[in-house]
Amino acid sequence: MKTYDMIVIGFGKAGKTLAAKTAAQGKSVAMIEADATMYGGTCINIGCIPTKVLIHAAETGHDFKSAMAEREVVTSRLRAKNFAMLDNAATADVYNAKARFLADKVVEISSDNQTEKLTAEVIIINTGAVSNVLPIPGLTESKQVYDSTGIQTLKEQSKRLGIIGGGNIGLEFASLYAKLGSEVTVLTL
Repeated sequence: MKTYDMIVIGFGKAGKTLAAKTAAQGKSVAMIEADATMYGGTCINIGCIPTKVLIHAAETGHDFKSAMAEREVVTSRLRAKNFAMLDNAATADVYNAKARFLADKVVEISSDNQTEKLTAEVIIINTGAVSNVLPIPGLTESKQVYDSTGIQTLKEQSKRLGIIGGGNIGLEFASLYAKLGSEVTVLTL
């Protein structure tokens, strides 16, 4: 079993900042992230930054494909920078794996059918956001339904788009896709 001063589960803003500061003090840190496309967390990869890049691209006249390409350039660059920040730290190890608790202060990580046990006095859970799926019959079976993450990675622009929910995220996507030329309808509950 490998021993650390701190284990951080989830590569989001708070966790990566805490891990980097702890490593800079010479303490050993394990950073565990299940999805390599989420280095840096929700805001950098599927939240506020990529959506603002898309909106800015649409407002400056980019078409759908070039707006999506710009989003990918920005998120890839930030993801790589965040990964390097910890991966280059002498006392930090970055694991691309799933984590689960086995006991108090003991975590098992698994990746590619291999497991390893880690322990630390301090374990931080920083696992990020997950979309809420409404209990609407047929919703999860449809190939034409996307959450706020999936709609950011579409290959083709929808001509017509219905958005369920008139909150901040729904309205942000409604205004973005309308600006790009889609016919948008917002459904509020």
